[in-house]
Amino acid sequence: MNIPEQIRADTAPTMPERIALPDIAALCVNANEASILSDEGEMLTLSHKGAVDFIRNKPIMLCHAPYTKKRLGFDGFYAFDVLELYAFTHPTRFCVPTPHGLCAALHMKTPADFEDYPMALMDVARMLLKDLQRDALSTKANARDIAGAMGLKGKGWNWTPFIYQALGEEYTPETQVNSRRALNIWKHLPEWADEAPLPPPSHHGVSEAEAHEALQSLLNTGDKVVEIRAEQKAYSANIAQMFEPMREDENPHIILAQAGTGVGKTLGYLAPASVWAEKNEGAVWISTYTKNLQRQIDSELDRLYPHQQVKDAYVSVRKGRENYLCLLNLEDLSAGAEAAYTPRHAIAAGIMARWAAATKDGDLTGAEFPGWLVGLLGFANTTGLSDQRGECLFSACDHYHRCFVERSVRKAKRS
Repeated sequence: MNIPEQIRADTAPTMPERIALPDIAALCVNANEASILSDEGEMLTLSHKGAVDFIRNKPIMLCHAPYTKKRLGFDGFYAFDVLELYAFTHPTRFCVPTPHGLCAALHMKTPADFEDYPMALMDVARMLLKDLQRDALSTKANARDIAGAMGLKGKGWNWTPFIYQALGEEYTPETQVNSRRALNIWKHLPEWADEAPLPPPSHHGVSEAEAHEALQSLLNTGDKVVEIRAEQKAYSANIAQMFEPMREDENPHIILAQAGTGVGKTLGYLAPASVWAEKNEGAVWISTYTKNLQRQIDSELDRLYPHQQVKDAYVSVRKGRENYLCLLNLEDLSAGAEAAYTPRHAIAAGIMARWAAATKDGDLTGAEFPGWLVGLLGFANTTGLSDQRGECLFSACDHYHRCFVERSVRKAKRS
């Protein structure tokens, strides 16, 4: 049967644009030696001194430029850092900052030997550019504009031309770029709005049986059935007394409970707290001394709310202002990117703009922010962008209604 040409054209699968990689050598170093894949495809294993002689004044693909420079004691080369490309492509996705970690995060085959690492870097770079191709149209435009600002008219980020090509466009270094306008992701962030206060919760108590039933349910989340330990059961029963209705003297209930390591204290108090919140349509605040414990509690709440969207609606994590990205500081960083003395400033501004556009809460100490970015881009251009000086303008700030801190405050009131 003859198929009309028009129908064949309409039903044919769309072929992705060809991915182009820089025609350069790839380098990995460890404590004793360096493994290099030359631009001619030759595998070399050299001493650190031999590697320095090989890469001097050359462009090199690597993972984590500051670490590599420190290992070699040399920085006279031009780095195509795949870790920067990863932070640009997947701003909020966790990865270990090594070639092995990058492969694992991208669900690729991890290299078996140190000699395989340089080839793995090439494969990682190719996969990251393909991931940019698969992004939604709006995200592609965001990536193109930000990468253009990072390019500094051909004198900035080395990855910019290759990102443009992966997105099916040609990078023209002569094009004038306004970094402040190209990096203004704050214009596209959602605004918060004040809402009417919620009615006060009722105050029904939590029985010992209800606490134990909730504890058993939390423990049995998943395929594995776990029995309640006697110590954990007693701990949860004691905590449940705190949620008894207030006495006539209006003094609050206070419980001082102590248990050893391994008892399961977190679920021990989450169980009665969740029962009280559900019965009374109210909120329970859990205050911690460390961020590690805060993250642990947040992780354990996955048992109570296994679906992430439901959890986001019911659970809020509150931290001090110094933990959140300040959009005004990010705007200042973006405005000075094109006039900076070094391209590192523009690279940091672009990567942080990509992260700010992708993060759900702007928390610079949370799971969404890769801690290795501080070593890659510097403190001042990462966690230093939070409000650490107590100079917040509050409602006088242009970004007040998009502020991550203010949004967190209002979300917590309705969780």
